[in-house]
Amino acid sequence: MGKTFKVVLDTNFLIDLFRFKTGFDEVEDALGGRCAFVMVSQSVAELRRMADVSAKVGAGFVDSGKITVVEAGRATEKSADEAIVELVKTVAPGAMVATNDAKLRKRIRALGVRTIYLRARKRLEVS
Repeated sequence: MGKTFKVVLDTNFLIDLFRFKTGFDEVEDALGGRCAFVMVSQSVAELRRMADVSAKVGAGFVDSGKITVVEAGRATEKSADEAIVELVKTVAPGAMVATNDAKLRKRIRALGVRTIYLRARKRLEVS
């Protein structure tokens, strides 16, 4: 695996990775290269507010440094979705977005950005 892909993780995607026992390795396999995983600070804040076991596991990955946390816009003024859109438009062109949110996927694809999502709780799709 030679190429490294920057992948912006949405909160729901990260939680579902653990909930449905899919791993970061499977994301790399689906893309055919290594991944640098990134989350906007708003998504991390969402993750920390959740009581779900999978959310706590995801927060542990953030704390371990396996996921880089970045700022996109003012954290107090932007929702996680808005911050992700801003990030891929301005700060991280060429990045992909991993989300299971259909509305966000549609917005991201309209910008010409590739998306990754979990289909049928077990298969990763890249579009």
